[in-house]
Amino acid sequence: MKLILRKNTSATSILLYLFNNYYLFSGKKEMKLASILELMKSFDKNESAVRMALSRSTKSGLLTNFKINNDVYYTLSDIGFSAILDWNKRVEYYSERISNRKKNWDNEWYGVNLNYIESKNPNRDKFVQEIQKLGFKNLSLNNWITPYDNKEKVYQLENSLNLNNHILDYYMKFNKLDDKLNVVKDIFKVEELKREYDTFLRDNIDLKDENILNTLKEEESLPILHSLGWSFFNIAFEDSVLPKSLLSSWVGDEAAAFMFNLKSKLQPNVQKYLIKINS
Repeated sequence: MKLILRKNTSATSILLYLFNNYYLFSGKKEMKLASILELMKSFDKNESAVRMALSRSTKSGLLTNFKINNDVYYTLSDIGFSAILDWNKRVEYYSERISNRKKNWDNEWYGVNLNYIESKNPNRDKFVQEIQKLGFKNLSLNNWITPYDNKEKVYQLENSLNLNNHILDYYMKFNKLDDKLNVVKDIFKVEELKREYDTFLRDNIDLKDENILNTLKEEESLPILHSLGWSFFNIAFEDSVLPKSLLSSWVGDEAAAFMFNLKSKLQPNVQKYLIKINS
């Protein structure tokens, strides 16, 4: 059974968020059923909805359960743990792109060509999925590009998928200004991303009010940070974060600053609440 998370109000997506947060600061992959039920009240999820989500997550292989004495525990399975590690890795890659954007760009594009991978090779799609997480975009059939040199990560990926000698990596330049602008507009979808970032900032404008943030209770910070993270990163993961010399003014910078500032303010409350409920 394949589980698809379609929206941030999904009880299953919230469960993974809770397990991920708890794991990141405690190193533990399991939580008591009683703690989960209490935490999910912050998201207005009743016991019936939570138990159904836990059942679905167990059937899909994301979670497993066990008992110690009279207490029921749920823990991340290998599949579930892999899912949260994948999310965290994508956040890390996005942060690296933000860092690269602030550096001087050498005007070179790094590309990979997949002509030498057979279309039926089961690892081809996996390779494409992974380079997309790095910010690569499809330039043309079999050609993917990024303004940043990711060859070390690409080589590691080739090795892990046994695709050595099946992928050609190369560098290229666009000498004409028009070519660069077309790449930025068409390949990297900046206009679409701008609209999504604008919507994100507009929908969360109330959270710029320090008075509102300072009065939030611990249990209120939990669903707010989840909703923010889901909304923001589902845009940011698609953002290659182009160099400033290509895109000097970018609403993604404002959105990222807003997101990470709020996270720094809300995360302590979230951590305290998770510790209190799981103690």
